[in-house]
Amino acid sequence: LINEAAKAGLALPYTPYWWGLTIGGLLSTGAHGSSLWGKGSAIHDYVVELTIVSPGQPEEGYAKVRRLDEHSSELDAARVSLGVLGVISKVTLKLQHIFKRSITLREKNDSDVADQVVSFGSKHEFADIAWYPSQRKAVYRIDDRVPSSRSGNGLYDYIPFRSSLTRELAAARTTEENQETDSDANGKCLSAKNRLQSSGTCLDSREDSLITACPWDPRIKGEYFFLAAFSIRLPVAKSFIQDVQKLVTLEPKALCVLGQYNGVLIRYVKGSSAYL
Repeated sequence: LINEAAKAGLALPYTPYWWGLTIGGLLSTGAHGSSLWGKGSAIHDYVVELTIVSPGQPEEGYAKVRRLDEHSSELDAARVSLGVLGVISKVTLKLQHIFKRSITLREKNDSDVADQVVSFGSKHEFADIAWYPSQRKAVYRIDDRVPSSRSGNGLYDYIPFRSSLTRELAAARTTEENQETDSDANGKCLSAKNRLQSSGTCLDSREDSLITACPWDPRIKGEYFFLAAFSIRLPVAKSFIQDVQKLVTLEPKALCVLGQYNGVLIRYVKGSSAYL
C-alpha cells in the first residue's frame, strides 16, 4: 500500500512501525503510528469507505456485503472491530500528497522525560520517545515532514526487524533463559543491548533454510517477544513516568530487561470516534 501510493505521488501519512500487516488486520486491531497532529496516528481514522462481508441468509447467497462510508452510522463500529463483524474486503483511505520526513534521534538523560513527554509530542508531528529506565536514558525521535523537494533519500530500516542469524538468536535465548532460572538480574543489566540506531524489516529475507530469520520466528529458538501495549492519558503521563522512576530507584536492577528489548516505546495517538 505504501509503495503503490508513492507511485501515484501520494502518501498514507501515519502507519504502524511494522509493515507485516494486511490492511484488514491493521484496521481491525486499531494499529497506529505516533502523532498528536491532525486526526492523529490511528489509520482507521483515515478510512472514508470500506466493504465488509458477513454471513448472510440463503437468499443472499449466504454472504451479506455491506458498503459503509463516512455517512454510515455503522462505520465507527466496523473500522475497529477485531474481525467480529465480518471480513473487511475493500478499503478506501484518505491519502495526502507525498512528502519527505526528517528524523533525528537525540539521546538524553531521562531526568526530565516526565516533564517533556507532553510538550515533545505536540512539538513534532511524528514524535516518539524510547525510554530505558534502568539506564536512565531516553532517546527522543525528532521527526517532522519536510517538502518532497528537499534533497536526500534515506531509508529507516529498524534493526530489530532485520533478519538475524538463527544461531545467534538461539544463543541469546539460551542466555536469557539461564538468567531467568538463576534469577540473575546482574546478567541482564550488564548485557543489555542498546538498539538505538535506525532500523529495518525481515519479511523479505531470502529463503536460506532458516539460516537467518526474524528474531521472533516460532520455527527457531529465537528471542522471547511479548510486546504489551497500554494507553495512558496525557494528563497523567508525567505521574506514570515518575512512578516508574521511583521503582528504579528502589530496585535499580528490576527493569534491566527492558533495555534488552528496546525499552519503553512511548508513542502518541489521539482519541477516536471508533467504538473500540
